[in-house]
Amino acid sequence: MKDSVIRRWRTARRLKGDIGYRGVVYATACSVLPGRLVQLEWFVVIERRPVDPGPLPRGLRIRWDAPGDTAVLSSLDLTPEEVARRRGLGDRALICEGDDGRLVGYSWYRRGHWDERGLQFPLARHEAWAYDLRVAPTREGRRMLGYLGAYSSVALAAEGVTSVLAGIDVANRGVLRATLRRGATSIGSVAMARVGPVSIRREDWDGRRARWRPCRGGRPVERPATPFDPAGHTTDAAPAGLVYSPAPDAA
Repeated sequence: MKDSVIRRWRTARRLKGDIGYRGVVYATACSVLPGRLVQLEWFVVIERRPVDPGPLPRGLRIRWDAPGDTAVLSSLDLTPEEVARRRGLGDRALICEGDDGRLVGYSWYRRGHWDERGLQFPLARHEAWAYDLRVAPTREGRRMLGYLGAYSSVALAAEGVTSVLAGIDVANRGVLRATLRRGATSIGSVAMARVGPVSIRREDWDGRRARWRPCRGGRPVERPATPFDPAGHTTDAAPAGLVYSPAPDAA
């Protein structure tokens, strides 16, 4: 109990320093209000453009998942049923594994449309939404999320996707800062409070005036379109089976 209180106090103090009292109110409300009655969301929308990922450390490879990878993807927190559900929606996973075949990490991607707990994000043909980036506990702290993000931008660029979007909760400051350091940019934020089918949301996009508005149902967000830009580097990645090997001198 004492440890939990200390963690919450530290989180509140960090949020106050980063984004003011609004962050403290949001974090407190999320921990106090019953989620089955009130749904609260506040996240930053980030965009990643294709970047040169550099060499991968020895003993690792990154590739798209295949139909026979259900057991591999289920070795972390996913169940085989959840893997099947995501594939049924057309989602794909980028897998990072060791030479021994053990899963190091993965990241999932969706095209066409993304639903963030009732917030609708229509996606253009050159856009994809990244979600559920995971790294095995034994590999945490080794920049694996950065490798997954950078290599995914190249893999998707080979298929015409030049804008990879994702949402990061404002309370998750460490992940947000790390993501921005690895080449992503923040393009705005969305805050929402929902009770039943009625919600009030605040959209704050770069270059636009922030506004609050009431909504009913799953009304799409009104974000600015991301421009289509060709990849800033050449790549010979095959759309169906990307595999990156480490450079000979990679550490």
